[in-house]
This record gives sequence, structure tokens and C-alpha cells, in this order.
Amino acid sequence: MRVVAVLSALLAPSLAGCGVVAQSVAGWREVVEVNTQDVARVDVQTVPLGAEVCRKDSYGGCGATGQGPWVDEVPVQVHFRRSEPRYAWLVMGMIADFVAVGTLVAVADKACESDTCTGVTVGGALGGMLSGMVDMGTLIFGLLRTAHDVGPREIVRPTEVTYRAEKPEYAPARADLELELQSSLRLDLTPLAVEAPTAVAFDRARAVLAVLPVTGAGPDDVRASLQDRLRAKVVGSGLRTADRGLTDAALRDAACTTSDCAVDVGRALAASHLLRAGLEVDGNQACALRLELVDLATEAVVSAAVAEGPCGDFGALDALVADALGRLFP
Repeated sequence: MRVVAVLSALLAPSLAGCGVVAQSVAGWREVVEVNTQDVARVDVQTVPLGAEVCRKDSYGGCGATGQGPWVDEVPVQVHFRRSEPRYAWLVMGMIADFVAVGTLVAVADKACESDTCTGVTVGGALGGMLSGMVDMGTLIFGLLRTAHDVGPREIVRPTEVTYRAEKPEYAPARADLELELQSSLRLDLTPLAVEAPTAVAFDRARAVLAVLPVTGAGPDDVRASLQDRLRAKVVGSGLRTADRGLTDAALRDAACTTSDCAVDVGRALAASHLLRAGLEVDGNQACALRLELVDLATEAVVSAAVAEGPCGDFGALDALVADALGRLFP
């Protein structure tokens, strides 16, 4: 028993710091890969000030709107590396210190037959306790200490957004932006007064019109009939149009209810212009048909016309459409 006591007394101080040694070998901190949500801030400036700004979403609508100057906050997913304490190793090291020392002290206490043996064993136990306290102190310090990033944060998605600005009497401005966590963008709107004459800009030989569904008042079947008659008259005048089935399907799939969305759909159909129509009806079956021709290159209305007349039968609808198109394309 004396031999067991002596060996325990000798091994207790030796094993007292095994947890600290193991932690030192493994490393007190580790670097982990992190993916999380963050916010990218975009400082949007408009010239002139006060333009309405829209951040386009994946469906072609407005994901967020503001008035320039505007600081937009875009939700993004980011990836980065973070340095933090090895909590698991700290706990295991502390447990190893206490278990090793406690076991040896218990064995030595049973085997010791003198005060000297007991004193040496208790000294080893105190060393082990001190080592365990070092582990515990490091653990507490690590828990209280804020983990820090190693290197920059990188945006995973979305990596690019599109902004559009518009203001009365100005041609809309549009720009794509490669996102960073802090970005700035300037949108310059051009006054309509300095644009080239629409007669020069419209090339009948190259134009492809996407005829949109007729909006406004009146029964659905009347507005659908007007859309068909508009398309037929446009084709009959020598102009080309996008297929109606493809146009209606694209508008339906995009859940398109705004002019911005219609512009994106028109571009997807390889059209050069949009033909928008609105119908107004009074109680005496008299109608006003409003037409607008939108250039998809500039998103500006390059021509507009209004025709008024009866709309109570098919012949009247044909006459109304012919009058409106004659005013739109003089």
C-alpha cells in the first residue's frame, strides 16, 4: 500500500495539468465557416432630387420603394470566417484535470500511512485544482469575450439588384448594381424636352409591338374584343406584333399588374414597343379609347392618342379602333 501511495503522490502533480496541455496542443481558439443573413445598404441618389425609386424583385415588380435620396436596405446572405474559443476542448480539459487528480488523491488517501505522504498527495491535488481553475477561468473568459470575424464578409446572394427611377416630365432611369455591404448608386433622369422627336425614333420596318390587354371600364368581353381588333388593325397596317398567346401567358406567369412589370415582359418577348390601351365608357354606350406607344429602349411614351365614339356594336368598335390608331400613327 505504501508503494501505491507514493506512486499516487508522484503522479497527482504530474497529471494535474494534462487538461491544459491537451488544450494547448489542440489550440485555444478555432476558425469556423459561417453563413448567415445580413443587410446590404445602398445609398441611392437621383438627379433631379425627389424621383420615385423602385428596387425590382425577381418577379419584375417593386421589392422596395423610396424617394431619392434614399438609403435602401437589401436582405442578403453572407459568408465569412469567425474565430471563437474551443468551448468543447476547454470543458474536456477541465474535466480531465479534476478526474485525474481526484482519482489519484482518493487512491493515495486510502494508501497513505504518514502525514508526509498525505501532504504530498494534497499538494498534488491543489496543483490539479489550480490547473482546473485555469481551464474554468479561460472558459468563462472565452464565453464573455465576443467572437470576431477573420477576413471580410462576402455576399452569397443576391449579388446584383436593379433600380429604376422615374419622375414626371423625365425619362425613367434604370441601372444594375453589383451588391456590396455598403454601396452607392446615382440615377440620372433625362428631361423629356431634350429627347429626339418620336417620328424619327419609331422605325416601322423594325418595330415589334406587344399589344397589352385593354384596361379600364366596360365588360371583359368588350375589352378582349378591342385587344383582338387592335392587334388585327396593327398587323393590317404593316406592323409586326408579338404573339398574343405568348404575351398573355408571360403576363399571367409574372403576375403582372404594373407598367414596370409589363416593360420586362415586353423585353422578354423581344418586342421593341408596348401598345397600351385604356377604355372609358359612359352610360349612353359612348366610349373613349386611349392608346399609348411605349419605347422599351427608353421606357418612355413616344406617342399617344384618344378617340371617342359609339361602341355599342362590332362595327362601332372597328371604327373606334381605326380612329385611335390613325391618330397614334399619323
